[in-house]
Amino acid sequence: MASHESWYFLEHDRRPPAWNMACDEWLLSRAEWLARPVLRTYAWDRPSVSIGYFQVFPENFPNVVRRPTGGALVVHDADLTFTVTLPPSHPWRRLGSVERYALIHERVARVFERRGVSSSLAMKGSNETTTLKRHRDPSLCFAQHSRYDVIVHGVKVAGGAQRVTREGLLHQGSIQGGDHWRVSSDELRLAWESFGARFTSLHLAADEEEVVSGLAASKYSTREWNHRVRA
Repeated sequence: MASHESWYFLEHDRRPPAWNMACDEWLLSRAEWLARPVLRTYAWDRPSVSIGYFQVFPENFPNVVRRPTGGALVVHDADLTFTVTLPPSHPWRRLGSVERYALIHERVARVFERRGVSSSLAMKGSNETTTLKRHRDPSLCFAQHSRYDVIVHGVKVAGGAQRVTREGLLHQGSIQGGDHWRVSSDELRLAWESFGARFTSLHLAADEEEVVSGLAASKYSTREWNHRVRA
């Protein structure tokens, strides 16, 4: 990242699952117009799970919403969820997905470094580490790690998935801190700043909130979106 790069920072409190996904899609649609990267942090107003764009709908979980990105099932309860959007002109947009993933997770790992907690980026995929020890289902994102996921004390604590469109790039990530090392929105922002980001606060206007709510109702709350199986 270039020194003193300008970013937007958007922080949301606990929101419904469908609204969270709709907001991320809306941010992607506005990425070129915003013309600078966005870091969004948010939480969930109820225990929920999000599933990847191509996953089969799981019948044994409550409050399921399908993400616009890929990846596996993620449990959202005590985690800090975050989004990065990049405009098409951003240098990271021209990198491969693995390189972008590493750059983003370097910043997540910095959170633990600043606490004095040893962390690392996984160098290859494995199913040996898990934060959801009661689950061994490989359809669960945190039941196994992929390259450049964040590992703390042998446990995967951060993973994510990306989507690239003509409008820009969307990265959706989760930091599963739990009771042991729960991560705050401020900590993640400060970690980003330590790499040179300079943030301007971003807020949704009333009409923009209305657009997001409409997308949540018409798409992310529907059975057609959440249950459909994609080839």
